[in-house]
Amino acid sequence: MNINQLLKLFDALNKEQKQLLFNILLEILRLDDHEKKAELIEMMEDFKEDLLYCDENTNNEKIYLTQAELAKTFDIPEETVQQIIVRNGVKPSKKWSKPYYDFDEFKEYYYKETRRKE
Repeated sequence: MNINQLLKLFDALNKEQKQLLFNILLEILRLDDHEKKAELIEMMEDFKEDLLYCDENTNNEKIYLTQAELAKTFDIPEETVQQIIVRNGVKPSKKWSKPYYDFDEFKEYYYKETRRKE
């Protein structure tokens, strides 16, 4: 990848996406642990289709996650997930006996909260 490709990649993103991509790239480049790098490469290859074509979901299926899964997905403590849910009145789906939350709804509130803290 050359600098023009990198700039073009960032140009297509909004401010939050640029910051997230920058942090991810920096973290990857700083990895000294070859085992962790190999693990990350393997994970990216395994999820290539999901990562590259996730917005081509034609049947508009919603994604629901537990609080623990949301915490892991956003790399935040479960307590923070609970605070965001309570502050924004996010209701769990009634489809299952265990509480599952709409990923897109939670994501929206999560990014609003992180922007507010900046």
